[in-house]
Amino acid sequence: PHKENNFWIQFISIDPEYQGQGYASKLAEEVFRFAKKEGYSLHASTYRKEGDIKLRPVLSRLAAEFSVNFTEESNLKF
Repeated sequence: PHKENNFWIQFISIDPEYQGQGYASKLAEEVFRFAKKEGYSLHASTYRKEGDIKLRPVLSRLAAEFSVNFTEESNLKF
């Protein structure tokens, strides 16, 4: 979405050696913290199957926790 004060979250990627240690969640948390502080909304444009399983719940939880307007594409990329 091309709106003022709206950032896209398109990729969050962690080196396979470090996956499963919470780094993607921490990175996403900082993105939401920044968005809250600066008054931005966030939009997740696509998910791969792994992202849908692992990241979508984290992003939804963070949106509620930080009270940030968060939208997602309706068509996921598998």
